Amino acid sequence: MDKAPISAKKTALPGAAPAATPVSGPSELEPLHEVRHQVQLIRGALESGKRQVGFFLGAGCPSGIYDKEGKASLKYIPDVAALTTAVGAELDGNPEFKKCWGKLMDACKTDRLPTPNVENILTQLRTICALKGTKEVDGMTVDLLQKLDEKICGSPTFVMGKKIWSA
Repeated sequence: MDKAPISAKKTALPGAAPAATPVSGPSELEPLHEVRHQVQLIRGALESGKRQVGFFLGAGCPSGIYDKEGKASLKYIPDVAALTTAVGAELDGNPEFKKCWGKLMDACKTDRLPTPNVENILTQLRTICALKGTKEVDGMTVDLLQKLDEKICGSPTFVMGKKIWSA
């Protein structure tokens, strides 16, 4: 294979424009983050009593905690499906909220999304509030939807304080 740079190659046709010169740079992709450096930053933050550290765990993390035998997920924090069920159950005590929840769930259902979750419902709710101003939509006022949003986000649906098994 010819190793000459593209700009040094002769063109096939006399008088034709010269071939493009390749962009200089590494031939392989460089790592986005240096892992060792990132670990050192985390270690430094954890060792310092003056810095506050927060960790954002992505979807699926709660399902990754298993019992001592490693057979069953302990699910200390509910996944999105369980959270949706818990929020729906908490709204049973308020008929207005429950009715809105059902309408929003129905509005979110499609052939590609037969079972909407709490994230889909909140997105639909907030879209309606942002677009409709003070108008009523399908029997739901923006004021009622905003109160429902606060209820959903403020729901004590997470069960905290479970003891994680010790080694």
